[in-house]
Amino acid sequence: MSGGFYGDEQIRQLKEKVDLASLMGDYTVVKAAGGKHVCCCPVHDERTPSCTVYDDGHWHCFGCGKSGDAIDLVVERERCDFREAVELLARRVGRALGRVRGGTKGPDKAKRERLLGAMEFATAWYAEQLWTPAGAEALAY
Repeated sequence: MSGGFYGDEQIRQLKEKVDLASLMGDYTVVKAAGGKHVCCCPVHDERTPSCTVYDDGHWHCFGCGKSGDAIDLVVERERCDFREAVELLARRVGRALGRVRGGTKGPDKAKRERLLGAMEFATAWYAEQLWTPAGAEALAY
């Protein structure tokens, strides 16, 4: 699967198919509590539950402040990128995903190349500035 990206509709359908409480249960003990589920946060170490899994497909930890959906949880726990998390979840729910090639909404190739060039220039300039007297404080930080 090279090139392209997953469409918004595919991502939405994947999130709907994932049982977030069950997925969260892969990382911590989850208990039903009314119309939601509670658990110890799978992101930070804790002994008492401060994380809530909501039926609308998102979770929030009141201890560390992290929150998100199923994809965010997989990215956080598996230390992977968005694409890898989407593919892992798709395998979990037995869903095949197809990548969408760039369409009319995305920038054309020439514009993309110009933007990438500008970002590379800016990155190099800021990296160089770290080694000047003006960048000493930032470098020390």
